[in-house]
Order: sequence, then structure tokens, then C-alpha cells
Amino acid sequence: MNITSLFIIVDKKIIMKKYAIAFLVVSIIFFKLQSQTIKRLPVVGADINIANASVIDSMKNNVPLKQNDLHVSKISESLYYIEADINPEKLLMVKDIDLQMKISFRSATGIQEAKNDFHWLPNLKATNDGIVAQHVFRSPCIIQCMKEKSIAMIPDIELLAKNTIAPYYLDMNYADRSIQMHYGIAGYKLKGHTYYVKNDKSFFFKHPLKIAFYVMIANGNNPTAFLEKINQFLWNKWATKYLHSTLPQTLPFKQYADTGYNMALRDYWVDVGKDKGGITLSTFYDDSTKRNIGRDSKNDLWFHSWFNNIRTACGLYYWGKYLKKKEWQQKALSCVNLLLDAPKDDDWFPTVYNTQQNKWVASGQGGGENLYHVPDNIWSAYWLLRFEKDDEAVSGIDEMATNLGNAILKIQQPNGSFPERINVSDHQADSALQSTGSSGISTWFLEELLLRKKVKPELIPDYKKAIIRSLEFLSNEVLPHQKFEDFEVYFSCAAKPFMPYYDSSSALYAQNTLSIQWCAEAYLKAWDLFKEKKYLDQGEYCLNILSRYQQVWNPPFISFYAFGGFGAQNSDAEWSDTRQAQFAETYLNYYFATNKKEYLERAVAACKASFVLMAIPENKKVSMLTYEGKPDGEVSISGNMPENYGHSGYDGPSGQSGFHWGTGSALATAAFFEQRLGDIFINEKDKTAIGVDAVVVKKVEWEKIPELQIEKLPTNKSPNIKSADQKPLSILLNGKVVSVQLKMKKGC
Repeated sequence: MNITSLFIIVDKKIIMKKYAIAFLVVSIIFFKLQSQTIKRLPVVGADINIANASVIDSMKNNVPLKQNDLHVSKISESLYYIEADINPEKLLMVKDIDLQMKISFRSATGIQEAKNDFHWLPNLKATNDGIVAQHVFRSPCIIQCMKEKSIAMIPDIELLAKNTIAPYYLDMNYADRSIQMHYGIAGYKLKGHTYYVKNDKSFFFKHPLKIAFYVMIANGNNPTAFLEKINQFLWNKWATKYLHSTLPQTLPFKQYADTGYNMALRDYWVDVGKDKGGITLSTFYDDSTKRNIGRDSKNDLWFHSWFNNIRTACGLYYWGKYLKKKEWQQKALSCVNLLLDAPKDDDWFPTVYNTQQNKWVASGQGGGENLYHVPDNIWSAYWLLRFEKDDEAVSGIDEMATNLGNAILKIQQPNGSFPERINVSDHQADSALQSTGSSGISTWFLEELLLRKKVKPELIPDYKKAIIRSLEFLSNEVLPHQKFEDFEVYFSCAAKPFMPYYDSSSALYAQNTLSIQWCAEAYLKAWDLFKEKKYLDQGEYCLNILSRYQQVWNPPFISFYAFGGFGAQNSDAEWSDTRQAQFAETYLNYYFATNKKEYLERAVAACKASFVLMAIPENKKVSMLTYEGKPDGEVSISGNMPENYGHSGYDGPSGQSGFHWGTGSALATAAFFEQRLGDIFINEKDKTAIGVDAVVVKKVEWEKIPELQIEKLPTNKSPNIKSADQKPLSILLNGKVVSVQLKMKKGC
């Protein structure tokens, strides 16, 4: 029908106005229809539809585009590649470019079931308008497991790095009968610490743009298998290329040690009587010295789940022996002596020493002066067990550790869990964190005592019974809902209004990587003890959730070499947090239990990433904003490091908390890796060869004799090569025949 026939109008001006309005209406309809082109994925058993990009301006209108095409490529039955080609033709100001994938259900019941099934977002949203900003794209994807199918949206981060017109985001919303997953581009701002919303600011859009993501599909609802499949894809697709570079390592481990320990012992060492002392922290500002020396008070000494003098002492003693520095070994023993001298309260002990008042405090962050913080007791006793003095037992360690184990048995709750905090007055569980994922560290410690044969024979049945009850609690109450809660979720910078904290907008609980690691180790040690496959499977489930926090790339929006490091939790913003050093060893433990090469690669990557933020000149090439350090009163922190990067939610270095939660922890892990793996580790059985310290394996051929081509950092040292094989072995190393150590040391 001719538009003019719709009107009976005489005035020519009115007729022209109606033509213009009609043309505008037709144009809007055309562009709206253009933006709603839908393509359905040919997946049997799932209704998955993808719309071409919606490009929105500041008035929330779809903008006209020269090109807005959507391409769907089938890579395999379980993998699709979705690519949008968008051409604006001319300069536009837009505030959102959005690609939406919609999973439809026949009834609202399916949505509720999906909320209860395993799903994953890199960060909690906190509010319905929340998004997952690119700042937490460490290993980015959205995962939704369902009864018939499991589905993941995985951004093409290689393409992202080439098209950085504005920040990217992910989002997932549960509607009445659909799940809507989004991958797009929009500016963001912070909402609390640390959640993200779009900031409504426009950005320039002038040139043709490609934006793409993968859709991974699996039959049924098996979160462990699907997580492993996704993690393998991300690691093999984007991470493995970094393994062929000596970066981020810029010095051999021993040179990191020389710089770091000399600084710590010069600037932060505190003597406490004869042959007792420790390394203090660096957040308490002391007016008298104009220096940051201490945590809660001047020169206080901590034995905490984060800042632990005994973990540091393990590394300090090893490197002191390795580099023939007896002073370091003596200082390490002084740390041990101080803790052994702590007063005992029915086998519990305080974990913070106030040097100004010469008194012990029950616990620090996560607890308080009226509470024993159970993870602090356990973490300190665990590292006492691992402390090695030239293969000579240190008097008092076994007694202190086993007595603590017996005390832990007494606080087990009726549901099998162990509380995170107990009252000093009566040793009863505090109501906060009474039954959470933090129970994993108690389970792990009891298992360690059994495996190290520290438990009296008559108590072994009690230990095993307690361990099994705790594992049942974790399996039934924590793992299905990902309720990996611990003190850091609630008593650190990302505090929550209530506990347990459940974010209804993302249908997820708050979780922290410390308790994920504790649970992973608890299940691995249960596998060692009982040899029941279910425990190894559950442990790998935990480990694969932990892998969601490992950085698989060097993104363009972060100004340091990020690959290999770890984030902290799903409600905070850290990159390359210091915890990565202790996680590295957990991955190594799982490699030796499963022979899965990916775990070994992740372990070595995390170990090396632990030194990237260290303030040394050599790190200029990997961390431009931290390599120079910064003044700390009159004391330079060269040799120390910030505890993480990007904690503000934006690109930039974070603050320093102290040597233990930084260089000290990194050096401890480096010591264990040197003991267990050497500079190069090979496993002829599974055809594995990897560079660990100052070496990278560029190429390996497994013929009659293994032949390795390596590249190493400038050093006079010949690589120390260790093997998992129990037979004489020679290899060709850059064309020269060399012998390999037969037995690798398990480590303390």
C-alpha cells in the first residue's frame, strides 16, 4: 500500500512531514529487524539460539550499520565457533556491543534446576545489572551444566587482543524460560569491592570489528569432566605457547633468593631473645622510625594462613644450605624456635607475637585476641612438619604437630565439619564459619599426620574415622554448591553483608581459592591413604575449579606479564596474587598422582609467575610498574613485591603486605621445585620434558635416546636434570650426551 493513501491531507507541508515520519518508522523497523537476525545451533537436545550483534548508542537505540553478519562454524560435534563481523561505515559513538546466546526451556522448572546445577562465572555480579568485566578475564568463560546438555561460552581472547576499542564483558541472566549468555564490549565501573556494572559512557566505533566466541557442548551433567575439557581447551589453545619462552623468569632462582633474603634479613628481621626471632611485615606505620614495620603493631611476628614465618623459614633454610649461607640457616631455626616456644592451651597455641609487649596474641586477621583461628594453627604446624634441618629432626616439632592433631579431633562438629574459629575461653566453635569449605585444611592436616606416621597406633582408627566424616561433609555440602568459604571471603577487603553469602543474581556462593586448594589437597591425601578412586575424582573437581582462576594469557589491558598467575576469589580483582606459589605445589602433587602433563605445566607456570612482581631491575621487561620498587620511609623495598596486581579493579600495582606474602613464599616454592624437579625435569614414561629453573625446553624428540633442545638464561651453571624414571638414563642436550639423576627428591 502507498503510504500516502493512509492520510487524507490537503496541506503539502503536513504530507511531507507524514512521509518523513513514515520513512523513519520503516527505517527503525528495518534496523531493528536487522539486529535481531537469529541463528540456531544444530545441537540435538538443546534449544540454543544466537543473535547477531546489538550495537547500542547512548540513547539506547540500535545504530545503523553497513554490515552486521553472524557466522556459525561447526568445528566438531562438541565445539562451535561464533564470529560477528560488524562494520559501522562511519564514525559512531556507541556504548554497548552485545552478542547474545539464548538457551530456551519448555518450562520455568528447567530454569530453577539450572540454577541448582553446576555453573560458573568468573566473578559474582551482586546485582541484576552487574556484569563480569574483562578485568577478571583470567581464564574467561561462562559454564552451565544441565540435565541433558552442558554448555560453555568461551571468548576468543586472541581476537579480543586485536580489537581493543573498549573493555569487554561477559554476563549471564536467568529469565523465566531461558538462560541468556552475553559477550560484548562496554565501559565498566566498580560497584563495591569488587563488582562491576556498565558505566554508560560511549566509545568511538569507526573501523570494521570482529568479535567471536566458542560454544562447547557436552552430553549430560558431569561437571568434573566438563570442567576438565574446558580447562584443557583454554590451556592448549592459548597457554602452551608461553611455555616456550624463558619469560617471565629473568634470573635463576638462586639469584632471586640472594636479593630477596638479604633485603628481608637486613630490613625486616626482628630478634626475640636468644636464637628466636622472625621477619616482620610492612603495613604498620611506625612514627618513631618513619617506616612500615609490622602488621597490627610495630615489629609483630605472624604465623598466619597468609603471612607465615615457618613457611618462609623452610625456604630460607634450604637456600642457606644451597648457597652456603649459615646465617640464613640460623635465622630459619630462630623462626622455628620462636613458634615452638609459644604457650600451649590444651595443645592450641597463639599465632601472633607482639614484640613491643613481649606477649602472644591468639590470632590475627580472620580471628582475634579471643579466638584461635584454626587454619593459622594448622598452616604453621604443617610447615613445622616440613622443616628439614639437614635430615635431622628438630626437637619439639613432632610433639607440637601431633598434639594439635589430637586437639582438632575434639572440635569436629556433628555434621563432620571442622570449625574455622574456636573460642579461647572454652575451645568451642565460633558461630562464624562453623561448617564451611575451610574444613578442608583440618582434614588435610590429619591426613598428613597419618601419612607421615606421626599418629600413635591406638589413635589411627579415630583419625581415619574423623577424616572420612569430614570428607563426607565436604562431598555433600561444599562441592555440589561450590561453597568454598573461608576467612578471606568475609574478613578481608571484600567483606560481605551476611554469611553464607549467596548472590541471587548469578545464583552462586562467594568462594575463595584458599579453601579450594585446602579441599583439593584433602581429597588427594585421602586418595593416598585409602586408594579409593572417588577421592581422586573429587580432588580433581576441586583442582579444575581452582584452574578457573589461573591466568592463561597476557591480556592487553594488564601492564605486566600475567601468564601463569592466579586470582584470589570470585568477588575480588587480584591478578597474580601471592597464593599462586603455594598452588603451584598442589598442581605438582596432582601431576605425580595422575601423570596429566597439563598439571605439571600449570605448576611450573605458577612457580615462575610468583617472581614477576618482584622489585628488581631485571624485571623491567615483565613488570614495568613494579620493577623499581618504591620508597618505604627510609627503607627501599627492592627485592620485595606487592602482594598482587590490579586489586583496585583497574590496571595498576597493588600494595605490599610483607615478605611472607610475596618474595618469601615464592622462594619457598622455588626451593621445593628445585628439590623435586631440578632445572629440567623429564619423564620418559609419559614423554614429558619441561624446563623449571632458568631453562626452557624448545624441542624434544623421544627416539632411542631422548634429545632435548633448550634455551636458558645467562648463567655459568650446567642444568641439573632430574627424572621420574628408576633406571639409568642419558640424554642428548643441545647435541651433547649428559647423565640424568635417577631419583627425584620428593621434597620436605
